[in-house]
Amino acid sequence: MNDLLPFEQVVLGTCQHLGLFPEGAKVLLALSGGPDSTALLHVLKQLAPTLKISLGIAHLNHQMRGEDSAQDANFVQSQAKENSLPCHLKDVDMKHWVETNGYSFQEGARVCRKLFFSEVADEWGYHRIALGHHQDDQAETVLMNILRGTGLKGLGGILPESGLWVRPLIYCPRQEIMDYLDSLNADYRRDVSNEDMTYLRNKVRLELIPEIENRFAPRFKSQLGKMAQLLQDDEAYLSGQAEELFHKLRQWKEQVLVLSVTDLQNLHPALLNRVLRLAIQEIKGDLKRIEFDHIQQVCLLLEEPASGACVLPGDIKISRVADDLILSQLDRNPIADSAHRDANPSVLLQIPGETRFGPGNFTLRARIESGGLDYSNAHSNQAFLDLDAVGHRVEVRCHRAGDKFWPLGASGGKKLKSWFIDHKIPKALRSKMPVLTDASGDIIWVYGHQISEKAKIRPETQNILCLEGLE
Repeated sequence: MNDLLPFEQVVLGTCQHLGLFPEGAKVLLALSGGPDSTALLHVLKQLAPTLKISLGIAHLNHQMRGEDSAQDANFVQSQAKENSLPCHLKDVDMKHWVETNGYSFQEGARVCRKLFFSEVADEWGYHRIALGHHQDDQAETVLMNILRGTGLKGLGGILPESGLWVRPLIYCPRQEIMDYLDSLNADYRRDVSNEDMTYLRNKVRLELIPEIENRFAPRFKSQLGKMAQLLQDDEAYLSGQAEELFHKLRQWKEQVLVLSVTDLQNLHPALLNRVLRLAIQEIKGDLKRIEFDHIQQVCLLLEEPASGACVLPGDIKISRVADDLILSQLDRNPIADSAHRDANPSVLLQIPGETRFGPGNFTLRARIESGGLDYSNAHSNQAFLDLDAVGHRVEVRCHRAGDKFWPLGASGGKKLKSWFIDHKIPKALRSKMPVLTDASGDIIWVYGHQISEKAKIRPETQNILCLEGLE
């Protein structure tokens, strides 16, 4: 402890105070080669004996900066060799991956990196993934959220810990990180795209924050970081209360989610808004494009004495009928689709419980477990899924033309027909192949064969959906 540099002592204090690393944890460091992740490498290498952790390194070469990207990967390999650490490298054509999977570039790059680090952690048994976000990143993120419009969660910014993802440098100013690297005379890589002013984050970092610091608040980033800490606690408490209420209030009636208007009217607005967002997420599968004005639309339905309805992005219909608030997926073309649905009906799974699926001539039994479950010897008629990822609204139906599927362990999605061909599923069986889908319509299990990447159990999974087919 006495041999540690002051910067290392600060990071040690953060790790111990927040309990970021369980004793004996294997920690995967996401190393880009830049100054932040390189500093984190040196810090954690020094703290490993005290924290009683072991380290590994992972790097995804996105190939977007040509020779510079290749040099980043070489640098990471050299750091792993210098420090005698296991190194997990992967090359990916990021431009092609993003286009294939339908993301914008920045969002797709984040998803691809997160998927890669998660896959490495799963395969090699890492308990935590350490990222190099610091206090300056926190300030930039909070400001960007404000500029885009946000609530309490956005004002809280980046969490120090989220499942297996941890950020030991989150309270450290970037200047202290650079000073630490200088004191070690440590090499690191520089990413010229960080100076590209076409990106909002770079504009905030290089123009907006310096202007605020020079003219109004010299300690602005530090103060913003402290605010984020306080609001993270508030958000965690309110979100927990809202989740408990939502699970008590919700009712499933056939294919729709029903909430009592009277119960909702009795809630404090801070809880009401969160319960409504949870209800929309349950039906839609996510909250993309759901904004403040949409939630206010729903609140207006609760205030009206008569019936009414509104449609939110993602074709989510919310209706007020007497004392019921009814949420459902809107059918935009019922006449054209009716014959197809009648020929290939969906059945809502009872969770927990048993559900008979006539077309497949079997019954699906569902139960919920929490952690500590050994599913290593699962049979083909069994699946163990992350309930928090897939939600409680699960349907079973047969394969339909145009279905897409992201198989477990794959780098992205593909047409289910292509997956059938790859796995030599006979044509005669394909139209009758049962598939299970979540609220957003994503396939989470091709019955008897393969679960999806989205539904897999992760180290941070809390609730497990256990499914078994009884034929």
